[in-house]
Amino acid sequence: MYTYVIFTRHIILTRALGLSIGLFLASLSASAQQTKPDSQQVTWPHDDLRDAEFPGGRKALAAYMRQHVQYPDSAAQARITGRVFVSFVIDTTGQVSNLTVLKSLGYGCDREAVRVIKAMPRWIPGTQSGKPIRVKYNLPILFPPN
Repeated sequence: MYTYVIFTRHIILTRALGLSIGLFLASLSASAQQTKPDSQQVTWPHDDLRDAEFPGGRKALAAYMRQHVQYPDSAAQARITGRVFVSFVIDTTGQVSNLTVLKSLGYGCDREAVRVIKAMPRWIPGTQSGKPIRVKYNLPILFPPN
């Protein structure tokens, strides 16, 4: 008899828990179906955000890197391969600033990556609401270049 009572309580608790979860899910679906009229739709502040862009786009940036990155002699002799990760900011005038090396390879690869980034042409600055903004980029530079 004692086992039966515990078993019955377990069934009652399970059914009560299932009922409360069901009511909770029903209230969520009812609140999710409420929508605002078109005149009250929310616009996000980043809807009109445009990133800074290398002149000519990503393909032009890749071509610039292939053309200008030189494999340092010391890295070639040591057979160093990998990527140097650099971080930089494109300011409101399109100039590169705040250049830092995030991941180093050594053997002259870091200096070469910094040299190439500093020599980049002026970028098209990013904008938000039509006003120029600063945009931060992280860029991997492959050594040896392809």
